[in-house]
Amino acid sequence: MPKPLHHIDPILMHSLKMKLQADMGVVVQNFSDCKRLSLRILENQNVRVSPSTLYRLYFSADNQNHFYLSTLDLLVSLVHPNKSWNLFSEEFLVAQSKMNFIGFTSDKLHSPSLIQRCLEFNAWKPVCQWLDDLSSDDYAMSSTMLLDNIGFHFRHILETNPQWEKSFYEKTAHFPFIKTSFFELATDPEFSLQNSHLSFLYYRKSLDNTSPLFENDSLYIDTLECLYYFKKKEVKAVSFFERIRRKYRHISSLDNQVHIFNLTRLWILELHHHRQKKQDWSTFSWDHFLDKINSLFPTLDPFQKRVYRFMILDACLTLEAPKDMVEGLLRILDVQEVKQYNVTKLRYYLNQIDPNGTRWRKQFSHF
Repeated sequence: MPKPLHHIDPILMHSLKMKLQADMGVVVQNFSDCKRLSLRILENQNVRVSPSTLYRLYFSADNQNHFYLSTLDLLVSLVHPNKSWNLFSEEFLVAQSKMNFIGFTSDKLHSPSLIQRCLEFNAWKPVCQWLDDLSSDDYAMSSTMLLDNIGFHFRHILETNPQWEKSFYEKTAHFPFIKTSFFELATDPEFSLQNSHLSFLYYRKSLDNTSPLFENDSLYIDTLECLYYFKKKEVKAVSFFERIRRKYRHISSLDNQVHIFNLTRLWILELHHHRQKKQDWSTFSWDHFLDKINSLFPTLDPFQKRVYRFMILDACLTLEAPKDMVEGLLRILDVQEVKQYNVTKLRYYLNQIDPNGTRWRKQFSHF
């Protein structure tokens, strides 16, 4: 009797595909890429997955996503150790049920959800309680499908009702979920919420200066806000950066309980500062910049490497860094897909690994 084939939901398939290529560092565009991904899996995890299986995963039509359960278990285990396909699928079902419960379903997009009604009538207590419960739910906070769609829904409400935006940040800026769905996205010049800068103000007000993480959290919001000003090309960005550089001049490594991305953002702001002051790149201390990255990058896990690559290369592309410096970074960051500086290829690669872009450039909710 033949083994039963299991159908992959298109959303689950997309999640699995993006996670697999991000962790392995191979952007899949054709069958040759599937061969390279197969080889990378063998090198990194000593597991054989045929290029044809990967090709079916990446290029099957939505109505033909049928695999043996053993194959699905293997594919999931590559990116979620000790997790089976059934457990991975269960996360999707839990996300669906949570979204249905609070009225975030796609068939209700044109009717107010419970959350929207709360914002409309200034009923912040149930909204804050719900966000507090969400933030303390480790299972929910690890579900990118759930978080992406909640973020979409909140942003959709605020885009159509901008008069609620200030109150929203004032009441919710301290919740971890809001950091992911608003602060980090707000630095993108194309981000559509007009008053997103208020999120920085209210997050800073929520900080506890007696907490051992106070400096790390302060650095987080200061560097994000500074990056926001640089990307908006605001004149005050230069003075803002010079102020935080003096404030954090004692921080040169991770010894101060500083998160790696906060430290890296501080380094990247040096690039923005140099460029906005219209200084020639030949006067920038590239050797020092490359040495810092070279010393830190090998210590990162796959996810951190993905975000790290994006942060640094996106800044270099945006600021038109010199070709030889970018190619040096491509080697240090072990970018196999783009070995020589090519704007088109590099931009495509960054779109593939962007940890935030796909989270807000959605026209509709999955659920």
